[in-house]
Amino acid sequence: AMRSVARERPSLLLCNGPGTCLPVCVAMRLFTPFSGKVVFVESICRTTSLSLTGKILYHLRLADTLFVQWPGLCDLYPRTVHAGRVF
Repeated sequence: AMRSVARERPSLLLCNGPGTCLPVCVAMRLFTPFSGKVVFVESICRTTSLSLTGKILYHLRLADTLFVQWPGLCDLYPRTVHAGRVF
């Protein structure tokens, strides 16, 4: 992950769900701290709380934008954005 992000220098990382995206998100913060954006889309299955990956990205502020698909999650996690249903 580190080598790929350092070589490619992406301007946007869009990830959804699995914990395997965490190393790439950390690499984005290390190699493109001001120019690269991290956007995380939480699974529609998460109706009452964020996934472990979502919680880590939220609490460590690794994601610039964290989209949730249920409005109730915005009440529990105020920095999230309700996106409605994302297909």
